[in-house]
Order: sequence, then C-alpha cells, then structure tokens
Amino acid sequence: MSLRLRFSLLYTSLLGGVLLLFGGLVYGLVSVILLNQIDYTLTQEAQSLISRLKATATNQLDLNSASQYEPTQNILIQFWNTDQELLLARPTMLKTPLDNDGLRSGVPIFHSVQSNEYYLRVLSVPVTTARGPVGVLQVGINMGIVVALQRSLAVVLSLLTLLAMVLSGLVIWFVTGRALAPISTLTRVATEITRADDLSRRIPMQGISNDEVGRLVVAFNDTLERLEQLFTTQSRFLADVSHELRTPLTVIKGNLSLM
Repeated sequence: MSLRLRFSLLYTSLLGGVLLLFGGLVYGLVSVILLNQIDYTLTQEAQSLISRLKATATNQLDLNSASQYEPTQNILIQFWNTDQELLLARPTMLKTPLDNDGLRSGVPIFHSVQSNEYYLRVLSVPVTTARGPVGVLQVGINMGIVVALQRSLAVVLSLLTLLAMVLSGLVIWFVTGRALAPISTLTRVATEITRADDLSRRIPMQGISNDEVGRLVVAFNDTLERLEQLFTTQSRFLADVSHELRTPLTVIKGNLSLM
C-alpha cells in the first residue's frame, strides 16, 4: 500500500469518525428537544383539563365538568378513578389505559409506550382533592411524526457523512499527491541515476515548498552535487595518473623489446 493511499485512508477515517460523533450529538440533541417540546405540550394540556375538573360530594369526578372539553388536535385523554374504572376518554373509543404503569405510579410521570398499533408519549397525573385521591388523568400524543422526523434526520446525517467522507477523501488524495510528488520525483531520479550513472541530474525545485520534503530535496541535490564533484575529481586523478604512467611504461616496453 502506497504512502499516499495510507495517508488518504487514515485522514478520511479520522474525519469520518469525527463526523459520526458530531452527527450522533446532533441527532441526540434534536431528539431531546423534540421530546421536551412534547412533554411541555402534554403538561400544558393536563393543566388545562385539571383546572376544569370538579369533584362530587363523594370525591368522585364530576363528569359534567369535563363533558364539553375537547383536547388539542392529536392529544388523547383518559381519566381513571381510584378503582381503575374509565370515566372519561377522548376519543371515546379508547377503552384500554394509555399507560398501565402510570396508573399505579402515584406521582406525575412521563412514559413512552410502544404497541403494535402506535407509539405514544403519555403523561400520567394523579388528581387529588383535600378529601383524598380522585383518580389518574392520562394525556398522550402519538409519537409517529417524531419517529419519522428522527428517521429522516438519521438518513440525512448518514448521507451527509458519506458525502463529506467521499469529498474529503478526494481532496486528501489530491493534496497528499502534491505533497508527496517531490518524494516520487526523488525516487525516480535516484533510480535513473543508478541505471544511467549520470550524477548531473537534479530534482527540480520549482513548486516545492520550504518544508520537510523541500529540505529533503535540497539535501538530496546537495548530495548529488558532492558525489558528482568527487567522481569528477576521481576521474581527473585517474586520467592524470594514467598520463604520467604512460611514458614510463612505453620506455619499459621498448627496453623489453630490445632485450
């Protein structure tokens, strides 16, 4: 695996991890905000209805006090007495508790309730008077829209993360290619010098920045220059020695031929 590819994969993976973490934080924050808004809506609805409710002399719910009450759109209402008998429901076809656990909690509590047909957020509020408990008011809302928004947000964040990783990978591939180009040139020139025995070759300095790679190229060119000087000096020395030895050798050869 090339150094360029390793750098690209490393930085793209790091960026992908950061984007996934950021996306998870955004998803979690949006989910919390939506849930808090729903809880606030349920609380307001419960307070509005409780302010209208009245109790009879026997400390039972006065149905007339809530007979004309119509909840806000998409809000479900139930009122259960202390014997867990349903006294009020909006819409009227709701016959089963919105939240069984909430009926026995004894304190105001929020629950997310999942069933085969719906996904609800339910607020259960015990209603009491000075004479004792009257029952439990349950206010619920369908969370289908919220779940759909969460899924859409997850899809959008995932697609944006993938797109950002692809684009960043291409950019990193291009940038690392330019940054490592002098090293590739250095390798190629060194190979050509080895094959051709040409120490006069140099790596071009155009477009090379003054960084670690640039200083490496300068050092490599300086090394080539020193080597070229050494080989040139060596060649001259050998030529001079050859010239100086040629005459004595010729004389010796002539004397040997006369003997």
